[in-house]
Amino acid sequence: MSRLFMSALLASVVAGIPDVFVAAALSRASPGRVLQTIASGVLGEASYMRGSASMALGLGLQIAMSFVIALICSVAFSYMAGIRRSPLIFGALYGVAIFIVMNFVVVPLSRAYPKPRWDLKSVVAMLIVMVLFGEIISLIAAAFAEAA
Repeated sequence: MSRLFMSALLASVVAGIPDVFVAAALSRASPGRVLQTIASGVLGEASYMRGSASMALGLGLQIAMSFVIALICSVAFSYMAGIRRSPLIFGALYGVAIFIVMNFVVVPLSRAYPKPRWDLKSVVAMLIVMVLFGEIISLIAAAFAEAA
């Protein structure tokens, strides 16, 4: 397997799976409910009536989205030597970009139910989580880029 693929796969699991548990803790919901919420992007409100099948779909979607996000980062680290000098800064900025794209492009275009409610506390919490998500992905991409 290619170095880019391995980097993205590792980062998608290391960042994507804990992200579900952090979201569960922040929302005071079970990880299964968070996975159903992710699946609702495809299934809409019906996701909550499909039990473990929608949880499995949610997990697959979470890993797939995390993989794409991580692959973009891995490609950036492979071709842009300047960002390798500051993976923490890049990771934080990438996390903010992920937050913006997910919440202002992906979720509005999906069938997600319920649509997120915004308040300062939830925005700050989500930004922190996405910055940490970006940091994890960035550090893994940087490590793979350095090994090349």
